[in-house]
Amino acid sequence: MTSGAVIAFVVSAMLLMLVAGLRFGFDLVSLVIFGLIVAVGALAVAVARKKEAVAPAFCRDCHRVTSPNAPYCKHCGARATG
Repeated sequence: MTSGAVIAFVVSAMLLMLVAGLRFGFDLVSLVIFGLIVAVGALAVAVARKKEAVAPAFCRDCHRVTSPNAPYCKHCGARATG
């Protein structure tokens, strides 16, 4: 799921809860649920953005996937460029 879809889902859930709260009245339970929607939504957006931001690197010697932050290739031991 892309970060745009996650943001749209979180915003729609917040708007739905806000409309329901304005229509039927806010009480303690609805405020707690609204707070949980905001907190979990912020976490979901952060995870979705982080997932899109990290891209794998490839070893220049064996051409296998490695971590972009690794000093050495875990497959062949070649030193990372950088």
